[in-house]
Amino acid sequence: LGFKYAAGGVGVTVNGFYTKLKNITGQGAELDPVTGATVWVVRESPENRSFGAEVEAFVSPLEGLQFAGSATVLSAELGGGVDSLARFVGLRLAGVPTTLGNLVALYSPRAAGGLEFRADFHWVGSRLTENPLTRVDDTELPSYSYFNFGAGYDIPGAGVRVTADLLNAFQSKGLEEGNPRLVAVGGSPIFLARPLLPRRVQVALEYNFGAGRSLQEPR
Repeated sequence: LGFKYAAGGVGVTVNGFYTKLKNITGQGAELDPVTGATVWVVRESPENRSFGAEVEAFVSPLEGLQFAGSATVLSAELGGGVDSLARFVGLRLAGVPTTLGNLVALYSPRAAGGLEFRADFHWVGSRLTENPLTRVDDTELPSYSYFNFGAGYDIPGAGVRVTADLLNAFQSKGLEEGNPRLVAVGGSPIFLARPLLPRRVQVALEYNFGAGRSLQEPR
């Protein structure tokens, strides 16, 4: 449920949402607290629910220049579904942040057709590492953010686009995904996680197979 407004070079969209998922089955590797061995475990969650709000906006103050952004605030929790889970209802789900945000700036110089510069910022809030059904410690992955910068050029009439991007430009540090296998055991110095990739350059070449086709050309 929401509303949208746009006039000239400004646009805003505001949404509220509520979702309910039932009969969810998940699986993954966990550490057996008795044997210390890694085992594959299947866990069922009869009902999960989430609700929150999202705002999206864009503004184009000058020809060729555009700013856009979005922000989301949400709560994802266990919904119960059976009497045996009543005491867990409302507990926050693992791996889901409470805040998300993105900002992007795009500039296409009028004098250089096909050229575009881009800068974007991303924010991810803190997340719990462990399933609410097995959680013994509210261990969190900390929030993180990072910047990307890039440029792209469309070769006129060729259907070819070349892009170059500097990703994680300022060497931000963060954990995108944490592995909770060892949290419940306690006393272990080992924690497995997937960190943000370091600063790097990415170059891409794209080809649009339909870009050169004339509207009059028979199929």
